[in-house]
Amino acid sequence: MERLRAGALLVDVRDADEFAEARVAGALYVGLPDIEAQIAKLPRDRDVLLFSRSGRRSGLAQDVLVDCLGYSRVGLPLEKAELRPATYFKQF
Repeated sequence: MERLRAGALLVDVRDADEFAEARVAGALYVGLPDIEAQIAKLPRDRDVLLFSRSGRRSGLAQDVLVDCLGYSRVGLPLEKAELRPATYFKQF
């Protein structure tokens, strides 16, 4: 949570139906299938923190951003416990 306080962008890469069902306050939604098409929404000058339900899609998104698109400030730092209950409207 410290990186969020320092200005990192939290990005939700879950499916649209998962996002519609439950959202994390302050997170930008960019579903994994759309990550390349919506690249303009993701800054290169600050940390980008990715999350998904299990971590698999956020890991794939990290691979795309780092390996294919040249991002260097991308991470998977959040544990599900950190998203509950204060910022998460509905638990996974």
